[in-house]
Amino acid sequence: MSLQLLTSQIFKFAKNFDDKLISYYVVIDSLGSSGKLEECIDKGYEVLGKLDVEFMCEEMIMKDFEVYLSTVSQLLDGLTDEDILSSTILSDPTKTMAMKIYNALLPYLFLANPMERNLITLRMVHISVSNGLCSVSPCCFANFGAILATRGNLHEGRRFGKLALSLINRLVAKDSAGVVYAVIYTQIMCFTEPLQSAIEAHLEGYKLGMMVGDVNCALRNLHYYNIGKYLCGSPLSDVKSRIEEWFGKIVEYSFLMWIGPVLPLYNVVLKLIGGTAIANLPMGDIPTEDEILDQATKTNKRELSNMIYFYRMFIAYLFNDDNLGLIADLYFDSKNDAAVSKTASIAFVLFEGLVAYRLAKTSDCDEWLVRGDQATNTMEMWLQFSDWNFQNKLCLLKAERFALKGDLESALNHYAISIAKAREYHFVHEEAIACELAGTFHLNLGDSTNALKHFGFALKKFNTWGALGKAESLCDHVMVEMNVDVVETHYDVVNTQETLANVLRRKRNVSFNY
Repeated sequence: MSLQLLTSQIFKFAKNFDDKLISYYVVIDSLGSSGKLEECIDKGYEVLGKLDVEFMCEEMIMKDFEVYLSTVSQLLDGLTDEDILSSTILSDPTKTMAMKIYNALLPYLFLANPMERNLITLRMVHISVSNGLCSVSPCCFANFGAILATRGNLHEGRRFGKLALSLINRLVAKDSAGVVYAVIYTQIMCFTEPLQSAIEAHLEGYKLGMMVGDVNCALRNLHYYNIGKYLCGSPLSDVKSRIEEWFGKIVEYSFLMWIGPVLPLYNVVLKLIGGTAIANLPMGDIPTEDEILDQATKTNKRELSNMIYFYRMFIAYLFNDDNLGLIADLYFDSKNDAAVSKTASIAFVLFEGLVAYRLAKTSDCDEWLVRGDQATNTMEMWLQFSDWNFQNKLCLLKAERFALKGDLESALNHYAISIAKAREYHFVHEEAIACELAGTFHLNLGDSTNALKHFGFALKKFNTWGALGKAESLCDHVMVEMNVDVVETHYDVVNTQETLANVLRRKRNVSFNY
């Protein structure tokens, strides 16, 4: 029996609205999982509008976010974690069901309308603090922590993320565990813990979701795990295989809403691997990336549009595309100020800065310099929470900025530190990129010896990552620019600051102090 037929029978014979609520909950989740986000959200709001609860959804989403955040923050002010953990249990069945409907909408609003997602999160925290806790309260505190983290308050964000984990045990809320893992490890802990360890929690989130039959939540965790493995510089062949396996699961379970966020990343992986990569996706009606972008644009899904433009900007930057400026404009124009920070934001900010500084070299407009500096400032703010995740990235941004200013000594030092720290913290792909940029820096100085060494080491690291397509492109570029037939890859450029300083002294008469 189909879900539609089953629910229609329940609605037909239900004695009252309360009898229909569980079925409405299932319908809302089913619509969202199948990619019908607008229908899902409209149905959720329709049901919430029929519930006799204070702050009906229509009124609530019209609230000013800053005012409502202040209201909720005042409610929490002075409450310790123990105070919240020992709160009473929500006894009103109508409010309990409203909380569950709110919670069902959150992952879909995350994709469709981040600001409404934030407002609903505040409403759920409001109910939990004022009226009592229920089984989905851990989810709203996890999302509240994510909102605070996005606003730069990672200390409090982490606090509420950990509180959400404690609430799972306090309420024996097994159904919420996978959701909490999906939220806090991709929106909070990825900024405060070594990235390689933070993403492993998503495998546990996957298991917890499957354990309670929440396949959607389980696949979300697996999706975030795959993104994390890519961002950590895991071998691209492994990332490709994981995404293909994941595609098989979303087709099997008909969770087609996830195709949009994943296909662009898969295309990036194929481009990086190059000619040896063969797409191996399940047969079926899978749209193209252009179709996904067109649909996202028409339906104002700016989060998805921005993600696609980011991946295109990243590829244009890495492969020295002459259209980088045009693609970057599309990316920055599609940014959504209401979007939450997440694991992928780390890469977004890094390449916002690198792209902006590259374009600033050939532009008379200060806008690119401002954008580059904004990215650098964000990375500097994140650094206070994790040297591991951010030191090599910040040093690379600073190296590019110093090179722009003509501060050769500082640029040289920061390239060297970025390369060394990327190696120390096991970000092989970022070590490769830093080596390539350092090679370009030396080439621009006329230092062909050290330029070749850095290009050669970049090739070695791109090959280690599995980015054979990028390595081939770089090799072709170097052979043309430097008029060489072979690019050696056996050099190690770590800890060579003094040698490089001597080269600069000879060529530019720069004074160095060690």
